[in-house]
Parts: sequence; C-alpha cells; structure tokens
Amino acid sequence: SARTFEFGRTHVVRPKGKHQATIVWLHGLGDNGL
Repeated sequence: SARTFEFGRTHVVRPKGKHQATIVWLHGLGDNGL
C-alpha cells in the first residue's frame, strides 16, 4: 500500500484532476491483473 500511496502522491502534485483520475483508474485495473 505504501508504494501505491507514494505513486499517487507524486501525481497529486500535478494540477490535472482528470488526468489523476485516469491514472488511478488504470492503476486499479492493473492491480486486478488486467
């Protein structure tokens, strides 16, 4: 979980909310093994 938190935090620095949501969504799918 720590690694995921750091990864997300790095992208939070960017002021692109929509891009952030896309990263989280894609990361979620990848986490499921897709």
